[in-house]
Amino acid sequence: MLEEDSEPKAQRKFAAPSALEPSLPQTCDPQEGARLIRAFLRVADPGVRSAIVEMVEKMGAASADC
Repeated sequence: MLEEDSEPKAQRKFAAPSALEPSLPQTCDPQEGARLIRAFLRVADPGVRSAIVEMVEKMGAASADC
């Protein structure tokens, strides 16, 4: 039987945006983008979806400032 996580889902931390930055070949691959969108749409927890959106917005703002 699988063990349950001791930490509640609401208190889990997400990886820092720098840990998730894709390499150059991934950023140019439309199939990779479609895969990420499909994965995002499968996320049912509104808190997780919100955290993902906030992270992407921060990454987009940071790249626009360069």
